[in-house]
This record gives sequence, structure tokens and C-alpha cells, in this order.
Amino acid sequence: MNYELLNKLINTPSPSGYEYNIQRIIKKEMENKVDGFFTHPSGAMISYINNDSKNKIMMVAHADEIGLIITYIGEDGLLRTTNSGGVRPGTYVGQRVQIIHNDQIVLGVIGADKSLLDHQVEVGELLIDLGVNTKEEAEKLVSVGDYVVIDEGMHELANNTICGRALDDRSGVFCILKAIEELRNETSVGVYSSTTVGEETTGRGAFFVPTIVKPDFAIIVDVTYAVDVYGKKELAGDVKLGEGPVITHGSIINPKLLNRVINIAKEKNIPIQHEVWAARTGTDGDHIFNFQEGIPVVLISIPLRYMHSANEVVSKNDLANTILLLKELIKSFENENIDLSMI
Repeated sequence: MNYELLNKLINTPSPSGYEYNIQRIIKKEMENKVDGFFTHPSGAMISYINNDSKNKIMMVAHADEIGLIITYIGEDGLLRTTNSGGVRPGTYVGQRVQIIHNDQIVLGVIGADKSLLDHQVEVGELLIDLGVNTKEEAEKLVSVGDYVVIDEGMHELANNTICGRALDDRSGVFCILKAIEELRNETSVGVYSSTTVGEETTGRGAFFVPTIVKPDFAIIVDVTYAVDVYGKKELAGDVKLGEGPVITHGSIINPKLLNRVINIAKEKNIPIQHEVWAARTGTDGDHIFNFQEGIPVVLISIPLRYMHSANEVVSKNDLANTILLLKELIKSFENENIDLSMI
């Protein structure tokens, strides 16, 4: 499988609140691979095929990433920030960063002063150095309100794995876009790949995309904690990198969909793993499930190491099996009236 699309997604800064550039990249990459697009002022976008079908199935993955926002420019030219999403401040110490200013990239570094290495760092302690010495010099390059992400791209590791910034959830976006591209010639079902925005902060995109599609059900594709290196297996499940997509059990998950996914995986010999989130899942599924009369959802997650760090790690095998599972699940509804009622 070609991973050039994933490489482009990772190399496009898309902090929560400023996702427009990555949506433009997605639209350009997919314009000859789908039938069309729906867009929303929130920044969310939907790629679709077979829009006239009576069966409408939506796949959802969020295009935003965690980051920082400049809040203050000091007289010495150093920049102070606050967080946009669940950043781990300690992982930013000593990192190169990209600042988005008027759609251009300005480079900087976050100093690795010894005082920051001796305690648990707070985001307010992170100072971005642009290489200037005065506030006036800095203000020629950046502004308060500019977004900041770590300057890290995609790299290949051993054992068919990939590392990079924002694999949460660029890996999910990659999977739903590849799935709809391949399904274009394989199904007459209406399929909608929704790349949402704001998942790491407000969840705003997930509030709006159901209003456009009104799907029969939604497949949420996100990442989850692989605990084979670090982590607590008792947190949600014994999830390992490279052993297949993860199926979530819990309150918001539709039981019929859940059983369907498990049975299809068994029938098609697709390896899967299991985890439990009894209440909220911390994904776009929490919002979509509650849309109007309620939308049935199922959550398929990609195992990921080092969540919300400069270099997250996923397995190519898990990505390929996630795409295959998405395709087989959607194709199984080809000649069926979708009824997910449990009563």
C-alpha cells in the first residue's frame, strides 16, 4: 500500500481550531477519487460516493491535532503559549516547532533550560525562541493567536511501523479516505468519509456533520492506547501494536453493529482486538451518538503508542486491516434495509 497520502497529512499542520489547510489537501487529493464533497463553516468536510443511495453510512475521523496558541510576546522576543487540546508540556521541551502565521510557517524552538527538566512542566513555562532578541523583531514574524505544532514528520521504523506527529488521528483519516476510494468501484451504498474538526478541543465538527448526511449509522475511526510498551492493561484492554484494529464495547456502541463487526472480522480472517469504555469514549462518537433522535455508532480504533507525543507509533498492518474491515462492513449492507433497532 502507498503511504504518500499519510505522509502529506502528517506534514500539514492542523491544530485544533485551524484545520483548513489539511482539508484543502484532502480535497485536492480526493477530487478524482470520490463523487463529491460537502463542506461546513466549522471546517469539517465530507467526501462522498453514491449520494443518491437509500443506505447512508458515515465514517468519521478527526483531522485536527493537539498544539499550542501564542498568548503573549515578551520584550525579549520570547513567546508564551497556552494549550489547544490535551498537550503534554514535558514533551515539548527542546523541540522544534512550526508556527502558522498568515498561512505561512515560521520556525522556532522551545528551550530546554535545566529548570524545566527538574520538575513536571506546565504549559505556561514553555518559551518559544524565534532566534530574535526583541518584541519588535518577533512581531514582524508572528502574532498573538497564532497556532503552534511540533516540527516532526513521518518516518519508517522497523517491523512495518511508522512514527510521526499527529498520527492521532491522521491514521484514522488515512484509513477512511483509502476505504472510500476503494469502495467507489465496489459498492452502490452511500458512503461518506467525514474528516471532522475540533475533536481535541470542542468536538465542534462532530456536532455538524450528521446534519448534512443524516446517516443510518456512523463508524468512528480513531486511535487507542497500545499498552504493550507502557500502559495499564486494566485501563480498557490488552491492546498490542500490529495485532489488528480494536473494537470498543460500551454504552454508546450499538450492539447489532458491534456483533456485525466481530462476525465480519471472523468471516474474513481479519485480526481484531477488544477494549471497553463503559461510558464516554473520548471520541467524536460521543457527540454523533447524541445527534437529534440518535445515530447508532460503532468505534473502530487503531492501536497507537505514545499518545499525544512528538512521535506516536502505529503499525502498517493495523492500518491495512482497519481499511479492510471498514470496506467489508460497509459492503455487507449492499442489499439490505438497515435496521439497527434492538427492540
